[in-house]
Amino acid sequence: MTRVTNLARVGRSRFAASCSVLLLLAAGCATFTANSGGRTAKGRIRAGEATEAQTARRSTRAVTVDVEDRTHLQATPVTLRNVYERGYELGRDSTSEVGRPILKQRTYSTRDRIIRGVFSRSFVATCRSGSLFSQAQEGPCGSMPLAELRAEQGEAWTVAGILSEPGLDQVYYVIGKNVEGGILYVAVDEGGYLKSGQNVAWRADDGDPYEQSGLPLDYIRMDIALESAKQMVEFQHERGIVEGASHLNFDLLYAGRAQGTRTKAVRLLYKEYSPYITGREIHSEELVYRLYDDTIKFKKFRIRVHDADNQTISYRVESDAAQDG
Repeated sequence: MTRVTNLARVGRSRFAASCSVLLLLAAGCATFTANSGGRTAKGRIRAGEATEAQTARRSTRAVTVDVEDRTHLQATPVTLRNVYERGYELGRDSTSEVGRPILKQRTYSTRDRIIRGVFSRSFVATCRSGSLFSQAQEGPCGSMPLAELRAEQGEAWTVAGILSEPGLDQVYYVIGKNVEGGILYVAVDEGGYLKSGQNVAWRADDGDPYEQSGLPLDYIRMDIALESAKQMVEFQHERGIVEGASHLNFDLLYAGRAQGTRTKAVRLLYKEYSPYITGREIHSEELVYRLYDDTIKFKKFRIRVHDADNQTISYRVESDAAQDG
């Protein structure tokens, strides 16, 4: 009986020693991690380089940021387009009634900028959890900020800027969401699909995180990548007319024969419109043209008149501003 009791004591002693070794190893790992907080898979970061990312980690709960793989935002581009529309056909015989235009032109410049990304499907970031003595399991991320890396269908995130990769003709739009301690970003291409490779980034909240060219972002190392095979977002645009640009929006309407003149003459009504508010008239003027050679010269337009009475005018636009430069 005494022999059995001694064996049991020996077993307990060995178990206690094993636990002590494991605890020491765990403490050593924690000490190594704390002392080498700037070390990544790509090597050691020099003193002072990781200060910003380390501050981001301290300000959140269990943020995992690859501080050596950093990217920088560029300003969201604005697309400018010159618009030239005309309501006539050059060189074609035409007829207009009184009150109808014989010339109609719209010349203006537009701007277009992507301002929001609206999620076309819901998603939740997935992480692995487990311990040394249990099997890893997959589920929604529990630590910040990845716990907030989720969106409902129809949810809109603000476009913060763009990313471009050197040597590649590819632009990625970066959309952001305010979360505890900072901003989460997702990078998507022009079609609304996730950027391949690293596509989730983080920025500690230290001011306005949007529309700052050169703003540094730190990619977050993901246990499980987000699904990229399906379209993720659709973009919303901000469109408008460029102020200060050259605009020419007018109608030249037929107003009938002019009375009290010795030569054949016609009346035309010139109406000019605002380029910013559709249909808003900003100037009008009645013009009288004597048809000495059956020709009307208006601005850079030359119009040949075949016949005109108080109901209709038959004519042909022979040249216009676009042709004459």
